[in-house]
Amino acid sequence: ERRDHPVRARSKRVPQVEGERTQAIAARTKGEEMHRASVIALVLRAWLTSGTAAGDQEEGAAREPDPRAILNRMATHLAGLPAFVVTQLVAYDVVQPDGRTLEFGETRRVAVRRPDRARIDEEQRDGSLRGFRFDGRQIAVFDLDENVYAAVPKRGSLDAAIDYFLDDLGMRLPLAELLSTDLPKVVERDLRDVTLVDAAVLNGVPCHHLTARADSADLQVWVEQGKAPLPRRVVITYKAEPGRPQFRADLTGWDLSPDLPDDFFEFEMAEGAERIPVSAPATPGPGR
Repeated sequence: ERRDHPVRARSKRVPQVEGERTQAIAARTKGEEMHRASVIALVLRAWLTSGTAAGDQEEGAAREPDPRAILNRMATHLAGLPAFVVTQLVAYDVVQPDGRTLEFGETRRVAVRRPDRARIDEEQRDGSLRGFRFDGRQIAVFDLDENVYAAVPKRGSLDAAIDYFLDDLGMRLPLAELLSTDLPKVVERDLRDVTLVDAAVLNGVPCHHLTARADSADLQVWVEQGKAPLPRRVVITYKAEPGRPQFRADLTGWDLSPDLPDDFFEFEMAEGAERIPVSAPATPGPGR
């Protein structure tokens, strides 16, 4: 019995050891299967995600608006308005002889009634007041603080008056292109490399931020998104000028259905105002 006891004891322990070994092998096999399943799941997830991302990128690229089309739509919309009123908050750089750049500015309230009416009331930052009038018969400009004015006869359309004022008289009228029905032609002829920078919100208005190039200047314009593609901000960099000065204007308070009677555009000379002679061509160009 003493000799058989160890044998019996060993024979009782063998099944227990083999059971433990079987459980270990089963556990290891199950762990390997779970790991393999996890790897497969990760690979599938990565593949599906990359495919979705690529699809999103392709779809996004397809939906990205055409910057040239946005600019052309703005120009066509603005040129086709029968009347509008807008406030221009203007800032511009003046490069000094010593190389410093100083900023000046003004606020302009612009009213247009096509085909032959325009009025601009301008207030400089120092408080001085100036103005422009065109009533279909004459062009008048004035400075109320200096109490001076100039007037020349000019019949015809607003487009013809603007051309005459700028080209023949050599006068200054920033953003004059925005008042002209020729704006789509100007955009098509003079602007190249039109690019969409990004979407932006200006004073609560969602806009497309565009950039373009001309021969002597670079342009940035923020065009309102939606049904009324109005310009909301314009920045012009005069890259050929020393110091690369800029002109900046925020365009706010758009009114596309204003009440603008004829007498609103008539020039009324201030009391005691001095008339300044104007060197104008003997025969103004024909109206159009």
